[in-house]
Amino acid sequence: MMQTYHYELDLDCVNSNSLIARQIAKGSRVLEFGPAYGRLTKYMQKRLSCTVDLVELDEEADAMVYARTACVGDPDGDIETYRWESILDKRTYDYIIFADVLEHLRSPQKVLSVCRQHLNEKGVILCSVPNIAHSSVILSLWNGDFTYQDTGLLDRSHVHFFTKKTFSDMADRCGYEITDIQEIVSAVGQNEIPYMYDMVPAAVESGLRFRMEGEVYQYLFRLQKKESCAAGTARVVNYGSRGGYSCICYIRQKTDADFNNGKYIEKRYGNRLADIYFDLRTFADIEGLCIKLIEKSAFIKMKSIELDHVPRQFETNGQAVGDGWYVFADEARVYLRILEDAPAVLHLQYEVTVTEADLAHEMAGIFRRQEEKLRRMKEQYCQDLNRKEEYILEELLGEIAGSDSE
Repeated sequence: MMQTYHYELDLDCVNSNSLIARQIAKGSRVLEFGPAYGRLTKYMQKRLSCTVDLVELDEEADAMVYARTACVGDPDGDIETYRWESILDKRTYDYIIFADVLEHLRSPQKVLSVCRQHLNEKGVILCSVPNIAHSSVILSLWNGDFTYQDTGLLDRSHVHFFTKKTFSDMADRCGYEITDIQEIVSAVGQNEIPYMYDMVPAAVESGLRFRMEGEVYQYLFRLQKKESCAAGTARVVNYGSRGGYSCICYIRQKTDADFNNGKYIEKRYGNRLADIYFDLRTFADIEGLCIKLIEKSAFIKMKSIELDHVPRQFETNGQAVGDGWYVFADEARVYLRILEDAPAVLHLQYEVTVTEADLAHEMAGIFRRQEEKLRRMKEQYCQDLNRKEEYILEELLGEIAGSDSE
């Protein structure tokens, strides 16, 4: 079933198999559905001394050689015939694994429900599923495209699509508590779907970039029976990147002619109020910093820039319009000169309000017009006050002159 996904198990990489492997305890009893080439099966049997049973539709699957009992081929290896239940004969397991499998089933909810009776009291089900709410899919739909592919989010063999919410709801209906969620991230433009943020209107782009978890490619859910979880069991959610924008700090050292030297640190932020720290301690003899706040035109309020907790003056390629606000017609950059030795930490806080050039300039124009209106009102007030003072002075002088003549 999963022959199109053939890669070696690398525990140093972040993928569904490596994240699952890290959660399996040595010597466990494991039921694995859809193991295909058996990368994870081999690791559990050889390295962790686990006892593994498996269910796999592909009769040529390599995983069977590492299994105690292998339900393979049609019908035994077809998960939804449930022939595996009688073959495994009421065995229970410490772990049940669905690594990129449930999306291929006609009734994943029924399968999860049946698995309850094969799970130990404190047993765990580990499920990885693709996220159909990824911003790449939304960009594709915006452009009128929903093309199935051989692999990935729109794999043509997918029967069910999940978001975090819809999977969580299904798990709840099956009587499970989600005790952990991990995210596998793939940024827009870095996966198999060929659509980018600049392929939609700017206002839509901004909304997509700031979506929570918009670049989560897969979720790994850890499920346990509700009745086996302690009251008030807290979910441990490990978040990855969630879209947003990049803030890049370029470093110029004494031996560098400019900032085009390949020395930089990149951070991502998914909120319009950016609060970002850069650790500079690995760079010696720093002479200057160029910080790209956002990779496009924008209307930004600079709240603070600090080096080692000390506020710093900066230069910018934007136009100041008052009260810390700047209009950036191109990508927004600020520059710092470094005079002291070995700065350790750069801390920036800024607010991105508009990310479309025309709107940014329009807001700046409104801001300037308001300032001009206030200036004219102040001038008018001063003129009125002066005239009033002159009138009062004339009245007083008249009264004085009258009393002198008497």
